[in-house]
Amino acid sequence: MMLRIPRSRQWAFIWCGLALLLFLGGTIREFVLYWQEAPIGTTRLDFASVSYHPGHQTSGFQKYVNQQVCLKGFIYPPEDPDGLTSFLLIPYRNDAPHRDYVAVILKPPLTTHWSRLPVAVSGVLVPNPDDSSYRVPWVMTDCEVRPAKSFFDLSGSYHYDD
Repeated sequence: MMLRIPRSRQWAFIWCGLALLLFLGGTIREFVLYWQEAPIGTTRLDFASVSYHPGHQTSGFQKYVNQQVCLKGFIYPPEDPDGLTSFLLIPYRNDAPHRDYVAVILKPPLTTHWSRLPVAVSGVLVPNPDDSSYRVPWVMTDCEVRPAKSFFDLSGSYHYDD
């Protein structure tokens, strides 16, 4: 004797299976994109875990001095948006304190342009030798910039308006 499932339940099983398949597929896709953002051999950082926090005397960036790191954030809007060879990388909000900004200097002859979308920057993290020039304590040198492919490691919540 064969068990007969009513047609309405068959459709319910199909829809539940499809929803589960799409959920798992989307989750796997996000993880793959996340791991492709940072070059191999770099330490992945995010502003939320390394920024100054009340009650802490130092920044979490100090642990990563002279190391190859990848940091996601946003390019601070410059006066000239094209052909940037250096810029400030900021967390989600422009109102974050300057000590949480990171100055970025690209590898010559690389250039980039300003975008409202998040970017992933990889380079060597060093203390800013002239803190007064950018009013930020950290600089990333020999950097490469690529568009962020996922929302993981972004500080704060960001919504695409485009």
